[in-house]
Amino acid sequence: MASSSRCTALIIAPPTIDVIAGIPRPGGPALFSGHALRLHSVEPLAFYPHPPGVSAALSAERRVGVERLGAARTECRGPVFSHEYQWGGKRKTRLLEPPCPVDPAEALSYAERASPDFVLLSPLYGEEPGMAAELLGYKYKVYLDLQGYARAGLEPPRAPIAAAHASSDDMSLDEAAAASRRLGWLLYTTGESGGVILYRGNPVASLPKPVDKVRDPTGAGDVFTALTAYAVECRGLDILEASRWASQSVALALKSLGDALRGAR
Repeated sequence: MASSSRCTALIIAPPTIDVIAGIPRPGGPALFSGHALRLHSVEPLAFYPHPPGVSAALSAERRVGVERLGAARTECRGPVFSHEYQWGGKRKTRLLEPPCPVDPAEALSYAERASPDFVLLSPLYGEEPGMAAELLGYKYKVYLDLQGYARAGLEPPRAPIAAAHASSDDMSLDEAAAASRRLGWLLYTTGESGGVILYRGNPVASLPKPVDKVRDPTGAGDVFTALTAYAVECRGLDILEASRWASQSVALALKSLGDALRGAR
């Protein structure tokens, strides 16, 4: 469990298998975010019901130092996704196997045991319809990724969160502005063109274009959100400074993860 002398993050998200160009790869927010946070001496814990079918992702998480909490579940086989990247980094995603649903009370219980400095809540396809975000938001600094709600056609939850992230892969700018009116701070990323920071539906600043590009941007949104949360909660930056710094740190973290996984084989 977490040490009181260091910054700790709890990542509530399932491990995934991502099929890219026909090749299955380990993935999921805990893998991408956890590795990025490890680079900055943050202790990453992760919780979500996870089935045996994503064991390769669990192994990859362990290799980069993510401690996974909770028990395995056998009644579901995913999440497994197919990702197709198009010009400009635009992504088309198909769900091949659905994730297990999460029990909001169980998520809160594990958060109470971990006592994290912040929580990254990253549902991937409707497995968290909003109750966990609401329960956790009243006790912890929650950074919420909206992709799982958007993919499943669900409304973003009304929850007291620190900030949300949405990508142009999953919703339009108008949809992001509507979500921001519900949630407050929303970081809207648009791949290679940067993005915009919204507050209560209004744009307040732009996100710079990434200085460095990566061949495979899978996990970029997870890394960006995690590093923004770290910079605010563990370094004391404001949300504008934190998100701009994070946007320029994503490529290095993804490249480092690729090197780490290749070196572990």
